[in-house]
This record gives sequence, structure tokens and C-alpha cells, in this order.
Amino acid sequence: AAEAARREAAEAAAAGDAEAAAAAAALAAEAEVAAIEAEVTMELAEVAPVTRFEEKPKAAGIGTRQNWKAEVTDFRALVIAAGKAAEQGDNLLLSYLQADLKTLGGTARNLKGEAKVPGVRFYPEDGLSVRAA
Repeated sequence: AAEAARREAAEAAAAGDAEAAAAAAALAAEAEVAAIEAEVTMELAEVAPVTRFEEKPKAAGIGTRQNWKAEVTDFRALVIAAGKAAEQGDNLLLSYLQADLKTLGGTARNLKGEAKVPGVRFYPEDGLSVRAA
């Protein structure tokens, strides 16, 4: 179609009809664009053919399963929600929180009786140490 439109434009130009030559040239350009698009579509079809996936038969004794897990993405939001729920008498979310006893123990050793954290009791524990003489 593009080639035929080009020939028509050349014939119109040779006959001296500039208007018909311009119209035929525009048709030639449109036909060329359509040809290029068609060529690209055909190349894509050759590169990426449609494949059909068939379900493979399952072997006896083999299956799949899902393992559900959890991760804390916003600890602050969890703490706030647990606090609000606890104020209303629901302690379920509090069970998802755990105090960092290692850090609290370090605070107790460093600050001793001066340590003050709401909800935490800092206390001394007597122990016995024996050294070789």
C-alpha cells in the first residue's frame, strides 16, 4: 500500500498536480507507519510466542504447603496499639511485646538504685563470692 501510494504521488507530481501529490505522499507515509507497526508486531510474535502451560500430573506423596510467618514492621505502632488496648481492658496485644531484660539488667548495674523506668523494679540481689587464698 505504501509503494502504491508513492507511485501515485510520483505520477501526480509528474502531471503537475501538487495537491494530489501531497495527498498521495501523506497516504504513503501513513501506509509506511502501518507497515512498520505490523512488522514489529510480527517480530514480537516470533520472539515471544504464546505458550500454554499444562498441569503436570502430581506424584504420589509429594505436595506443597504454605508456612505463614510474621515480622514487626513498625514497633512503635505495635506498642501504641497494645497500650490503647490495655487501657480498655484488652491485654492480648501486650502478649506480643517483650521487655529487653539484657538492656534493663545493664541499666540496673550502671545506675543501681537511681534507675527509674515505669513498670520496672530495679533491686539488688545478694550473692556469695569465694576466692582462693
